[in-house]
Amino acid sequence: MTDRPRRLGDVVDDYCSRCKLLMNHGVMALAGETIVKVRCNTCMSEHPYRQGRTPKKKDPIKQAYDELMAKTPKPPKPE
Repeated sequence: MTDRPRRLGDVVDDYCSRCKLLMNHGVMALAGETIVKVRCNTCMSEHPYRQGRTPKKKDPIKQAYDELMAKTPKPPKPE
């Protein structure tokens, strides 16, 4: 079975930056057979097609450590 090429209006899964979830999206723009722009079917926000990739999550422990270290004064250097 071969997959047919994507067309305008097709539904694809993509990460929505507004919903912060992997949601159904409608194809809005194509460049050849490549999807360029999609619209979230839940919140109706439009964004570039991210190919379903979610952003990297920041480590909350490392982030808290970095903030704490930025606030603490550095010890004086021994002479």
